[in-house]
Amino acid sequence: MERIRKYIQEERLDTKSRKRQLVYQRFYLYKYLRHMYGNSLEWIGQEFGRGHDTVIHGLKEFEKYKDDSLFLEYTQQVRSLFPIGEEVYGTSHSLLMYQILAKQNERILVI
Repeated sequence: MERIRKYIQEERLDTKSRKRQLVYQRFYLYKYLRHMYGNSLEWIGQEFGRGHDTVIHGLKEFEKYKDDSLFLEYTQQVRSLFPIGEEVYGTSHSLLMYQILAKQNERILVI
């Protein structure tokens, strides 16, 4: 979480700026924090100095723009630092995921 907080501050994502690049990065991080950690909407909003309703709107906008070429361009850096879902494949995250699943399957087979 410290890495995410640092990124938010360095990129000034906690400001009131409505520059498209910053807005798209916020949308992406809303989704990342919700998907990867299951954080509450209120908690996510507080990290950005916003309310839960703004996070709800951002999550809806993320779904709308996630395949848009401009969105992908503006979020390239944040996506590489904090991958979600399919973007994780081929990285150390996927290896960890497979190790956890293998251990769970071993327990099931032993019982």
